[in-house]
Amino acid sequence: MKLQADVFPAEALFFPPDTASDIDALTMQTPLPAAGKRLGRIRIVVINDGILIGQDSPTGIVVIFKEAIVQYKKENRVHKAQTASGKFVIFSKDTNCGCGSRLKSWNPYGKILYS
Repeated sequence: MKLQADVFPAEALFFPPDTASDIDALTMQTPLPAAGKRLGRIRIVVINDGILIGQDSPTGIVVIFKEAIVQYKKENRVHKAQTASGKFVIFSKDTNCGCGSRLKSWNPYGKILYS
């Protein structure tokens, strides 16, 4: 298991596949197209060439996004991922504290054996 990122609380920008030809062209300040989306107070885990995004809901933690990634970069505190379907996800740590969220105690890794 290779953990590349585990960010909570996180703020993320989602760009459709036809937004850019290069992942380096996108930043957290890039204007969102009409089909784009901005989310905050989420937890993002990049593990084993996949990205998993969880969000707190009244009924518990909900996985709102899960895809394989083909490219991942980290520049300072900004993470950039391109999914297998061509979508771009740009994320960084949110300035909110995430207080009261169940995401902090969420275990997205499954069962891990300790010795």
